Amino acid sequence: MSVMMTYSNKKIKAVMALRGLTTYSMAVVIGVSQAAISRTLAGNRKNPCLRLAISQLLGIPFNVWKDLDAELRTTQKEKFL
Repeated sequence: MSVMMTYSNKKIKAVMALRGLTTYSMAVVIGVSQAAISRTLAGNRKNPCLRLAISQLLGIPFNVWKDLDAELRTTQKEKFL
């Protein structure tokens, strides 16, 4: 499965890099698997509790997830056209 990098996804990855966090380190702090973090960041998992935990850990607004979902829907529609 390939991960589509959207603008919101890039913003999240940039904040992770600034804070020196990896998906593994975030998983350890939050208490979930690294795969759960990766899937959430890719938009394949929409667990609101996990999204909130990631938002709080990174210090980003929760509405970035709505932007990510909207961008992924648009990208998927364009993919099938």
